[in-house]
Amino acid sequence: MAIDPTGRFAYVANSGSGTVSAYTINALTGALSNQTTVAAGGNPESVTVDASGKFAYAVNRGTSDVSIYSINQATGVLTSTGTVAAGTSPTFITLTGAIQ
Repeated sequence: MAIDPTGRFAYVANSGSGTVSAYTINALTGALSNQTTVAAGGNPESVTVDASGKFAYAVNRGTSDVSIYSINQATGVLTSTGTVAAGTSPTFITLTGAIQ
């Protein structure tokens, strides 16, 4: 699971269904409300959000690539912007800064 920098949205890689789910986080209770689910590559294993909260990335073990998404900062909804090749069967992804 990855949480955006504002703490308002959470993202989960769903390996079995080849998707990424976006959730809104209730600030008072911590409860998650499903916003959307978007397609990813084969068997997404992990997801991360850049420090600016503008982009999310899901690493796809089954297709050996990374799905790239823009994040609607008002709603948390993900929009696919494509994929990029990765090494064989990647399992984790992380970022340490904002995308400029």
